Amino acid sequence: MSYEPMTQEQAINQLVTVVLALAHSQAAVNHDHTLARLGGAVIACRNSGFGDGYALQIFEQVFPGKALPIVLSDEEFAKKQRELGQ
Repeated sequence: MSYEPMTQEQAINQLVTVVLALAHSQAAVNHDHTLARLGGAVIACRNSGFGDGYALQIFEQVFPGKALPIVLSDEEFAKKQRELGQ
């Protein structure tokens, strides 16, 4: 199988389209988990200095009008779990 050469922009657009399709599928199966993971990916991209352009665009298309989740450290999460008695 041969592939025609493509531009970097075409490759990125193809990847974004595939990731968006996968994100929609996953959100249909497990909405809350997908929201947390995609939101966490946006925040991780920001914190790593990559920018969040594509990641945020995907998040907003899969979860229109939803705010990014609040990300807790492992210690903060464990504390919340203890407070909730879980």
